Amino acid sequence: MALQEPTANDDAPGAADLTRAVNARLSALAAAAASSPLHPAYATALGRPGKRVRPVMAMLACHDFGGDAEAALEFGCATELVHTASLILDDLP
Repeated sequence: MALQEPTANDDAPGAADLTRAVNARLSALAAAAASSPLHPAYATALGRPGKRVRPVMAMLACHDFGGDAEAALEFGCATELVHTASLILDDLP
């Protein structure tokens, strides 16, 4: 798929809708790994409001380049999980 130039348009998805989608996906991912000994640490870390910025930005960027914002949900959440894990693992002794 060739990238298109970003366009200014009024049909951009709302940040609130994207945030709800990210919240639901991150919650599902956290619940799927509930047996991990690090679950309390990353569940708390993923619950912080700032953990929605990267996935929402990825989804908006995808939309601006002609893609479907929902198509970037997994990528954005994966990026957030890696970032959160790096913060947690950096603090371990």
